[in-house]
Amino acid sequence: MTMAMVMTTVINSILNMGVNHLTDLTEEELKSYFLGYDKSLHASYSTTGSSTTSTSRKLSSTSTTSNSKMDLPFNITDIESLPTSISYKSKTPIKNQGQCGSCWAFSSIAALEGHLALQTGIVDILSPQELISCVDNPNHCGGNGGCTGTTAELAFEYIANNGILKEESLPYKADDKITCPLGSDGHDHDARNGNGAMGIDSFTTMLRHKNFNKKNHNKKQQNNDQVVAKVEGYANVPTNNYKALMNAVAKGGPVVIAAAAMTWFSYEGGVYAPPDTTKAAVWDLDHGIVVEGYGTDDVTGEDYWLVRNSWGAQWGEDGYIRLKRVDPDTLDDPDSDCGFDETPLDGIACELNPDGSKIAPQKVKVCGTTGMLSDPVLPVGVYRV
Repeated sequence: MTMAMVMTTVINSILNMGVNHLTDLTEEELKSYFLGYDKSLHASYSTTGSSTTSTSRKLSSTSTTSNSKMDLPFNITDIESLPTSISYKSKTPIKNQGQCGSCWAFSSIAALEGHLALQTGIVDILSPQELISCVDNPNHCGGNGGCTGTTAELAFEYIANNGILKEESLPYKADDKITCPLGSDGHDHDARNGNGAMGIDSFTTMLRHKNFNKKNHNKKQQNNDQVVAKVEGYANVPTNNYKALMNAVAKGGPVVIAAAAMTWFSYEGGVYAPPDTTKAAVWDLDHGIVVEGYGTDDVTGEDYWLVRNSWGAQWGEDGYIRLKRVDPDTLDDPDSDCGFDETPLDGIACELNPDGSKIAPQKVKVCGTTGMLSDPVLPVGVYRV
């Protein structure tokens, strides 16, 4: 390797921040458009001590407990038993959520796509728009979660009950006013409208039934519009637990996480850690993304998490960010890798619990670089339909 090549490698491995397609947006625009994690749904932010995990109105359920929450599908073992590095990168194309707070849908779909590719060898490009159109914010804050945000748990709950379409069947519009393919009231409808014609939404609903006879329908429409994947449920990885997340990535596959992303927008490359961890924005959870691996930088020797984002392939390292990975057991003070999210209701319109009681905001301890260890979740029992 020539000296010039060595210098180029070193430069590319050192943290770089710069100008990109997000630079001209205001802080308010960035918060409104490019984030979308509704942390108020997490148990840590609830005064009742339990998370609100009711399904969307499209599922016609009044239950406040999830029927899809499952145990982790692996045992948590010592770090030494895990691979020193692992990557699930480039299984599916990087997407761009655009001007819609739909990170929760994109991260859920990306994780599901990754798990499907790992298990089947087939790359299915799935529809985040279906989640945005169909999954409500269960805190009854007036309308869909959609572009105002919700969580991966509710996304996987929906997919467990209904499955998910391909992207080509319901393309992304960055709009939560697009009609849900299950219909507006959550019930399966008769396949024909009042004039006896087959409606698009009704046809899609019928395709979700295994006993539906598709012989008399156009083959291309069948292939494009039928559900292609489901999950048995989801599992929460223990909060603020480095070893648990390492196990989840190594043994389970891609994991959806939440993080405080307001300091990421100018990231271009390298292993990222915020320069000033005393700033509130460093711990204010607001974004859902996917851990697709971990490793150690060849040049700097820094450990990192490989994180897939949804701001387009032109952002960061071809759509990825490498977040500094710190094992708290190696620190004199493990809490030095933690902070407090002091704005639990920031960015959402809801101030009440489903029972009508007022939510009392409280600060919550979050750990890892930009709080990324605080709320990991992964799909369980992923399969193609």
